[in-house]
Amino acid sequence: MDYKLKTGATLHVDFATFRDANALKKALLPTLKGLMLNNDADISALLAPIIDTVISDDVEDAIFRCFEKCVYYPKGKESLNQAPPMKIDSSLFDDPTYAIQARKDYHEICLYVIKENVECFFETILSWLKEKNLLKNLPFQQSTSTPNS
Repeated sequence: MDYKLKTGATLHVDFATFRDANALKKALLPTLKGLMLNNDADISALLAPIIDTVISDDVEDAIFRCFEKCVYYPKGKESLNQAPPMKIDSSLFDDPTYAIQARKDYHEICLYVIKENVECFFETILSWLKEKNLLKNLPFQQSTSTPNS
């Protein structure tokens, strides 16, 4: 999947190996503790807390393993005709020519890598929980009603 980033760069994300994607999912699970869901919840309800969380070392390590299947085209170098794709690893963020742009794109890159690699895990379980009407019975479930409602 290709994404146009806010800086104008292009990101190409391919699925990581199952092992790497599953490790990323496991690293993200602690961010979901205390999450309030109901039967109207969709996948964005699961991903929102992840997006709002500062990336931990465990999550960052897992994301970097998933980066192995991704390539980055800095702004102005968006096609194969203009420049070869750049591997996404720590050297990209230290590259004398592209470091500033790549660092600006870092969190957006991480979010797209998370979306492409773990969304399918959460989508399936959320759908199953809704089918079984189990969301309200989960131990971490809290009421989503607000006072005065």
